[in-house]
Amino acid sequence: MAGLIGSSNSPVSGLAILAVLGASLLLALVAHGGSEAEKQALIAFALFVTAVVLCVATIANDNLQDLKTGQLVDATPWRQQFALVVGVFCGALVIPPILALLNDAYGFAGAPALHAARPRSRCPRRKRRSSPRSPRA
Repeated sequence: MAGLIGSSNSPVSGLAILAVLGASLLLALVAHGGSEAEKQALIAFALFVTAVVLCVATIANDNLQDLKTGQLVDATPWRQQFALVVGVFCGALVIPPILALLNDAYGFAGAPALHAARPRSRCPRRKRRSSPRSPRA
């Protein structure tokens, strides 16, 4: 995954493949028989486990990369961790209004009901001024 474009020192792509294979093999050994609905639920569970493992791996990788870079520029780990926490809070404050704005403007693919169910603003719309058009020669 990471090796498809460029190169990376991140082990996350290898962990992704190992997590998918490991979760799938464990679930195949535990519940090899069953109905189609049970198989679909096990596939969803394997993907969920993989998503959790990847979230932990990417956060840990990001932290290690930040600490490594901070060591190169003589930053203290305490200040780096503080800056990371500030970044999380700033992102949590900025991203939701932007997503709401994008949802109001375009909606999201696969979820058209979100766009229609969102309450509209009570502010009256401004009427456009009609400007007289000049005849073209």
